[in-house]
Amino acid sequence: MKLVLLSDIRANLPALETALADIDSSKPNAVYYLGDLLGYNVWPNEVVQAI
Repeated sequence: MKLVLLSDIRANLPALETALADIDSSKPNAVYYLGDLLGYNVWPNEVVQAI
């Protein structure tokens, strides 16, 4: 079983896009988000839309 844990994205859109592409290619059984979606970067709206 493949699990993905996402955490501490902190509005970092380029990193999130890279992680989502990797998730898409690895076909996990489940994806869990552990928190800290927004924060220190300049892409909060874009990150919310991507999630």
